[in-house]
Amino acid sequence: HEAEVLIKPKGCPFIIEYFGGQFTADENGENVYNLFLEYASGGSLHHLIKKSD
Repeated sequence: HEAEVLIKPKGCPFIIEYFGGQFTADENGENVYNLFLEYASGGSLHHLIKKSD
């Protein structure tokens, strides 16, 4: 469902581009969905939130 959210808002300058995704297994054999996104050089959302405190 996250992928659908990333695909829809094309053209918004604040949304990173979604290139695709795939399922892989982690070290415990659990399924993990990997999102392939555009690189954002401005830092992470976590960094931005910490910086604004």
